[in-house]
Amino acid sequence: MEIKITFAPVTPDNRLQKVASGEIDLECGSTTGNVQRRKEVAFSPIFFVAGTKLMVPKSSSISSYRDLAGKTAVVTSGTTNEAALRALSDKQKLGITIITTPDHAQSLEMLASGKAAAFATDDVLLYGFIATAKNASDMKVVGEYLSYDPYGLVFRRDDPAFATVVERTFTRMASERRLAELYNKWFLRRLPTGETLNLPMSPQLEEVFRMLGQPE
Repeated sequence: MEIKITFAPVTPDNRLQKVASGEIDLECGSTTGNVQRRKEVAFSPIFFVAGTKLMVPKSSSISSYRDLAGKTAVVTSGTTNEAALRALSDKQKLGITIITTPDHAQSLEMLASGKAAAFATDDVLLYGFIATAKNASDMKVVGEYLSYDPYGLVFRRDDPAFATVVERTFTRMASERRLAELYNKWFLRRLPTGETLNLPMSPQLEEVFRMLGQPE
């Protein structure tokens, strides 16, 4: 079957609304499938496991979110990272000033220009920025995980036929080890741009793929 795919840009702020409204059929990105979001949209099986960490300049003395007490951190609006950092700051009374931007590129620019002491987002995105973005080459990722973020593809609720296609496709790809092969291609081998992320698969994701590929 020949299927024509049309790509449409989204931001963390509008991605769920565009799926729910029918403007797009499937969203593929760093979207965490949590309980709150499942009230609006449906999610595929997990295809990646990430978590919130901090990116700071290599010259920075910040090594944990605790070191951000009284400092400014930037997050991208509409992300789970924003909620995680706010919750930690409030709970531990750190007084972190949290500023938001519409997209990751602007968040990175805020950090690179010195307007923020740290940029908080999913660790895999941070490593990707360091490998590919010119204004992140002198940055580093620090600290413990501030959240657990399992990614899924996003599609409309109340569409059982499409949900079945998504579920069966993931199950087939897992059983054929194609999910693991795709992971190795993009996270362990040299990218088309020449960089290598060198991010081994986490034990959690290995187990997710193993269970997904098990016969029913």
